Amino acid sequence: MNNTNESENQEYLLLKAKNIITERTQSSYLPDEYIGAEKESQTLYAILDDAIINKKSTVGLITGPKGSGKSSFFKHCLRKYNESDYLLVRLSGMIHFNDNYALKEIAKALNIQIPGGLSIFDTFEFIRVKLGKETLESQINTSTKKIQFQSLPVVILIEELELMLTSSATSKQGLFYNLLDLSHYKNVSLSFIATTSHLDIVGMFEKRIKSRFTQESIKIPPLSFESIQIIFKNLISLPESFDDEEYRDNWNDHVDKSLKSRTVIENFKKYYRLYNRVNNYHLLVHEIIDNLDYYDKENKWINSKIINDGFEYLNQDIIEIMLKSLPVLEFTILGCILNTKVGTNVNDDYITFDELYNGEYKKLSNSFFKNVDQAKKPSTIRMLQHLLLLGIIKTQSRATDSGDFPKFKIAIDPDSIINAAKNRNDLPTVIVKYVTEWLT
Repeated sequence: MNNTNESENQEYLLLKAKNIITERTQSSYLPDEYIGAEKESQTLYAILDDAIINKKSTVGLITGPKGSGKSSFFKHCLRKYNESDYLLVRLSGMIHFNDNYALKEIAKALNIQIPGGLSIFDTFEFIRVKLGKETLESQINTSTKKIQFQSLPVVILIEELELMLTSSATSKQGLFYNLLDLSHYKNVSLSFIATTSHLDIVGMFEKRIKSRFTQESIKIPPLSFESIQIIFKNLISLPESFDDEEYRDNWNDHVDKSLKSRTVIENFKKYYRLYNRVNNYHLLVHEIIDNLDYYDKENKWINSKIINDGFEYLNQDIIEIMLKSLPVLEFTILGCILNTKVGTNVNDDYITFDELYNGEYKKLSNSFFKNVDQAKKPSTIRMLQHLLLLGIIKTQSRATDSGDFPKFKIAIDPDSIINAAKNRNDLPTVIVKYVTEWLT
C-alpha cells in the first residue's frame, strides 16, 4: 500500500473510531456491562424472571437521583430476555399523567379495542372484563366468551412515577391503583416496574397502593471513583469487533497509558468530587474526540494532554458548554421557548406545551425560515425532557388540570442562549438570525 492510500486508510479508521465512541454518548446507547450496580442487577433479574419466565404478575420499584441511569439500568437488565418472549409497554409520568393516555397505551399492547365515548371508570371496567373479570352476565350465561389473549407476559415500565402520583390531571392516585389492579385478572400476566427520583416515594403511596409494594425498592447506588474510571475507559476504547485489529490495539494501548497518567488521575479525582454520574463525562468524551486529528502528530492518538485539556475546558462555564453541545434541533426549541415569552407577553413565567408547539414553533416552521421542519409532538416532548434533565428548563411540579404537558420555562439566563447562538459555527444561519435578531 502506498503512502497516499495508507494515509487515507488511517484517516478513515480515525473517523470510524470517532463515530463509534460518539454514539456511546447518546441516550439510546446501552453498554455490554452495567458497572457499579451488580448486586442491584441480580434483584431486578429476579423480578423479571418472575414476570417473563414464570409469567407471574409482580411489581418492582427503582429509585435514584435524576440522571443516575435508572432507565438505562432497566433496559440493560431487560436485554437478557428474548424480545419475542414478552411485551413491553413504556409509560412516563411526564407524558402519561392523564388517565386516557396511559390506558390507550396499555390497551394497544393487549390488542383491546376500546369503544369511543366511555368514561375513565367504564374504560377500566371494559379492560377488566376483557382480562377475565367475572361479571354477573358471565356468571348467568356461561356461553359468554372473552377475548383470547396471547400468552406473552406484559411488562409495564412507568418512568418518573412521582409525576403520575402528584398530577392533578388524574384522580389522586387512582390511575396508578387501577393500573395495578389490572394485574389480578387471569387472562394475562401483567407486571409493573416503576422508576422514580423521589427516594421516599413509598411514603407518598396511599394504603391501598403501599400494600402492593412488599419488597424494598432497588436503589441505584452512587458510582465509586473506580467505577467511573472503568466506565470512562470503556467509553473511549475500541471494541473487539473493530475492523482493523492493529489499529484497535494501538488505540487502546494509548487509552490505557493516558488514563494511568498521574495528572489525568488527579484531574479525574477533582472532577469526581463534583460529578459522579456517567452523563457528566460525556462532554469530556466529546472534547477529546473533537481534538483528535490524523494530520497533527501531537493529537493523532488519545493522550494525557488531550484528556487534561478536556478537563480544563470543562472548568469553563458549564452552561456555556452544554449550550455549545446541544443538537441543533434542541437549540431551535430553546429559541422558540424564548420567543414564546416575547410573542405572547404573558404574565405567567411558565408556558404550556401548546403555546410552544402550536404557537411559536409552528410559526417558525411556516415562516420565511421555511427550511426549519417542525418535529412531531413525541420528538418535541423527548427534547424537552432532555433539556429538563440538563437543567436548562424546569417544569411546574404538577400537570395542568386539563391533563396537558406540565408548564415549563427557561431555567438559565436567556442572554447565554443568545451568546451561544452567536458563537456556534454549526448552527444554520437562519437559526442564528432567528435567535439573535428576533430576540434582541
